[in-house]
Parts: sequence; C-alpha cells; structure tokens
Amino acid sequence: MKQLSNGCRRSEITMIPSNWKTTSSVRKPWMVYYRFYCPGLTGHGTKYPKGKLMAVRGMNQYKTADERRADVKATIEAIKEDLEVCDFNPITGYRKDILDEKTDYEIHPNKPLMAALEAAYEKRKVTPGVKKDLRSVLKYSAIAAKNLRIDKMPVKDVRRRHMKALLDQLQVVKGDKWTANNYNFYRSHLMMLFDELCEWETIESNPIDKIKKQKHIVAIRKTLTDEEREAVNEGLHRDNYRFWRLMRIFFASGARETEMVLLKWDDVNIERQEIIFSILKGEYRREIRPMSIDVIHLWREVLAEAKSGEYLFTKNLKPGNVPITANNCFTRRWNRWVKNKKNALGESRYGEALADIYSLKHSHSTEVAKKVGTKLAALHNKHTEAVLKSNYDVEGADREMQILKGITISFVPDKIKKPA
Repeated sequence: MKQLSNGCRRSEITMIPSNWKTTSSVRKPWMVYYRFYCPGLTGHGTKYPKGKLMAVRGMNQYKTADERRADVKATIEAIKEDLEVCDFNPITGYRKDILDEKTDYEIHPNKPLMAALEAAYEKRKVTPGVKKDLRSVLKYSAIAAKNLRIDKMPVKDVRRRHMKALLDQLQVVKGDKWTANNYNFYRSHLMMLFDELCEWETIESNPIDKIKKQKHIVAIRKTLTDEEREAVNEGLHRDNYRFWRLMRIFFASGARETEMVLLKWDDVNIERQEIIFSILKGEYRREIRPMSIDVIHLWREVLAEAKSGEYLFTKNLKPGNVPITANNCFTRRWNRWVKNKKNALGESRYGEALADIYSLKHSHSTEVAKKVGTKLAALHNKHTEAVLKSNYDVEGADREMQILKGITISFVPDKIKKPA
C-alpha cells in the first residue's frame, strides 16, 4: 500500500496479464489497475467499501505485444505522476494544477494532454478562421483522446504512437463523414498546436511530425469554358457593372476572396503595379503581389471612388469603413447574377451547372502558366510550384504530357550519323 501526500492511499499498480513484460500474446485484453483509498470516501458504510477500483485498458488498441508494453509503461508512469505529483483524487476528480506552483514553464510538461493542447490553443496566434478550425479539432480530439484514455496523460509522455491512434480513433468518432482530407486536416491542425508546445519547451519534439499524410484524390475543378467566360463578361457588364469590375479584378489578382474583401485604399499602388494583401490562411501576414496591366484602368476607377483608410469593396461593393464577408461579396452575388440568372424564358442564361467564382483563380493560373511557365505563375499567386501544379493549373498535366509526346530523340545521335 502506498501512502500519498494528500492523506489518501493506493494499492500497488498491477497488470493483467501478470507476465506482460515477456508475453507475446495479445489475444486477450490487457489492463492496468489499482485501488484508491480516501479517508471518509472509502471503507465501511461508503460507496466504495473496498476502495475505488481504477482500470485503464487503452493499450488494447495496439495489435502487437511490444506496442502494448510501451503503452503500459507510459500509462503506469502517468498514473504514478498523477497521484503522487498532482494529488489526483479519482473519487472527487480533484487534480492539482502544476501551474499553481512556481515554475519557469509557461505550459508545464506534466500538464495533461488535452489541457496542454487547450493552453497551446490560447497562445497560438492565428487568424479567426484558423482559430475556429482549431476549436473544432480540439472538440473531437478530446472525445477521441478520452476513448483511448490518453486525455489525462502528461503531455511530455505523449508519443507518435499515441497520436497515430488518436487520428485513427477520430475516424470512429466522426463515422461516415471521415475522409483522407479530414485525416490530413486534423493532422495539420494538431501539428500546429504541438509546434506551439515545442516553442514553449513543454515538449522536446512534435509527435505528429513524422505521421504521414493520407493520399487523397484531388478532384479537377470545373472551370468556365471560353464561351461561358465571354457570355458572363458581356452579361454581367450590362447587368451589374460593379460586380463585373470586381470579377475582372479578382480574376487577374491571383488572390482569394477573403483577401480581396480586406483590401484598403492604401494597399494598392498603381505606379508600382503592386497590391499588398492580408493573408488569412495559416498565420496572419502581409504579401505584395503584382497588379496585372489588364486591369490597371479598373483599379484606377476603384481608387478614385475611395479614400485613405477605407475598405475598397464593402456594402453594395462600394468603399466603406466596415468590411463585408467574402461569401456576401462573391458567392452570393455570383449565384444571383450568374449561376442562377434566368433569361426571359425562365432558362439558365449561362448554362446549367456553371462553375463557381473561385474557379476564376484556377482559370487565370492556368493562363499565366501557359504564357510564362509554372514557376512565375506560382510566384504570382505566392504558392509553391508544386501547389500550383497540383491545385490550380488545371491543364498543366495535359500540357506537359503533350510536350513530352512531341520530343524527338534519335537512338543514334546526329553527330555520329554517317552520310547517306
């Protein structure tokens, strides 16, 4: 029996099977257990006359004895630390927060896994959109971690195998909604939080770092045909000039809709043909991108209507002091004026199943890549060349294939061919 500093006691921490250190069998469930005794809450006349039995079975998710052994060792150490350092009482639920003690750690290594990730979430400086995504990731990760009984494991003891198991458990939590994209999404966002813990020296290495992404099929985005682009250009110029102007500027910008709605008068420099965008994907930053010569005259119109400090595209696509959402600025207007626009006969003016407005970014990227190559096209969009090829240049693979098909290389080099 082990006496604890809070006046409680615990039995020896025991393992089933008893030969867990040497056995290779995983046919039956394994279990770590002990009994907890607390004065006044256990013993005769209480709910727990023989003490409260505490059992942990999370190691059974692993299919080999070596993996289970490693998890058992970490579990036993975590139990000891929880009871002897944090004064954990399994009956009342009390656990002393290590941060209550004087320490130079901002987030203590002994902090339970999910509590540490919550602390990292509070400290991580990201955009509101990413913050919202991280909140959702933490919500479902907490459920998965609790199912695996690793939610209260000291974060310093978390290893890659635990997070690999958590990502697999998320598939159980999410059910039919789970895809390879979801897996990669949760992986990248959890990695973000563990990176924060690494920066604060709470942990030495990121346990997500060497977990591979899952392969997924990248769907080819539907884009407007040349005929559809011509029809939309003429129709929108006639029906809604301000939206037509924004559409043309957006097409040539290489930006995202969320970046366009945050543009201010001071961000656009006509003389230098440069635009400073506020990037909301990932961590907030500012990026300079080139202004296409095709739309300089349209930019002049927009700037002439605004003044310093104002957002350029707000309510009714006019300058103002309060920005509107990208959905309101782009998607709703595109649906109303283009995608769902009807002619006098009640038919779709521009055709059925028309591409969305974000496809214009893909169309422009493809056109730029055709003219100047993928390297400069990627520079224009501030992407890597690999991202541009895989996500934006919709004709790139076919274009490269045609080039390769047209290459002629003689088996016998020309320089040594004998004259006929």
